[in-house]
Amino acid sequence: MQLYEAIKTIDPKAFIITYEPKQIYGGFWVKQVRKGRIRKSVEKADEEQQAQQEEVHREGE
Repeated sequence: MQLYEAIKTIDPKAFIITYEPKQIYGGFWVKQVRKGRIRKSVEKADEEQQAQQEEVHREGE
């Protein structure tokens, strides 16, 4: 989510697509994708990223 905010700060009209098509910002998609779906998708991605980081941390010990 921080990356989205940084990009929007630099260029509010930036077109952003991540690895999941639900996480799209910019252009005509803004009106077609509901914010709730994006928020849930971002939260899920954050949880997955935290789990991966914890797993990497455990492997390093």
